[in-house]
Amino acid sequence: MKSTIFFSLLSILLLSACSQAPVQIAQPTDYNQYLVTTETPATHSIEADMHFWQERLAQDQSNEIPLVKLAQLYGAQFKQSGHLDDIQSSDSLYHLVLDQQAEPSASLYQALAQNAITQHQFRKPGNTPSWHWNEVTARQQARLSWSMLLWNWG
Repeated sequence: MKSTIFFSLLSILLLSACSQAPVQIAQPTDYNQYLVTTETPATHSIEADMHFWQERLAQDQSNEIPLVKLAQLYGAQFKQSGHLDDIQSSDSLYHLVLDQQAEPSASLYQALAQNAITQHQFRKPGNTPSWHWNEVTARQQARLSWSMLLWNWG
């Protein structure tokens, strides 16, 4: 009998608590100023550098340096803005440069590894190089960075 009265009182208490209107604790005007992103001097610097390297790329499209610089700037812009398009553009430009090179570059693989880690694409098919580790000469092996060893070479 006591348990029936206890559960009845508990259910009445819960129903009355749920019927009350929710109370707004914080006003949006108090925290909206922290949610709005403002442009910083670094943002203007990145945009100016991107404009410069895009002009250089338009002048000479066979040069790989503007592509690498643009990829780096897109990565820096992603770190500031958090827009996924920026890191994907960076990744695409690095892959484009990698396809143009005759010899694999350790710095490009390191940049691709950083982009893959940023995007949480661990051991994604297609991120590994098409050549096998045994086919690389000793000189090329010495030039490759340790970050490349993290990938599956199988």
